[in-house]
Amino acid sequence: TLGVDVDKFQKAAVKFSELIMLKSPEFTVKFIRKHIADAIEADPELLDLAEECCRAVNPETGVFRGRVASGDVFVSSAEKKAEILKIFDGWCCEMEGASIAQVAHINRIPWLIIRAISDRADGTAAETYDKFQDEAIKHFLRLTLAMVKRL
Repeated sequence: TLGVDVDKFQKAAVKFSELIMLKSPEFTVKFIRKHIADAIEADPELLDLAEECCRAVNPETGVFRGRVASGDVFVSSAEKKAEILKIFDGWCCEMEGASIAQVAHINRIPWLIIRAISDRADGTAAETYDKFQDEAIKHFLRLTLAMVKRL
């Protein structure tokens, strides 16, 4: 261990976050952007390849490049989505990508996260997911095969 009292550290972190939240929402957004919300950039060549391949094999889908907010909460309300996207200036929210990006970045491995947006975080996820799933699988398979052929 590093000699850190984990319990004291967690209590201090909670108090610190409470202090931040006592300030205005604008202060919170500025603070997080300045001190916490650094982005780990994906490999630019893989980004270009994925965009080119997706446009070629899935012309009916939209292709967007930008920051993806990643965290430990399932975002299902429009209010929470707006709050997270305002703070982190992202295109969407998800729960898995940051850990993959961080490990790849630390180990200097080129990486790319491809996301298919399954719901709009507006309370309709349960209604739309089954319908979405089959099409997303087809799109992702076509994209993956096209990318592998060009690597």
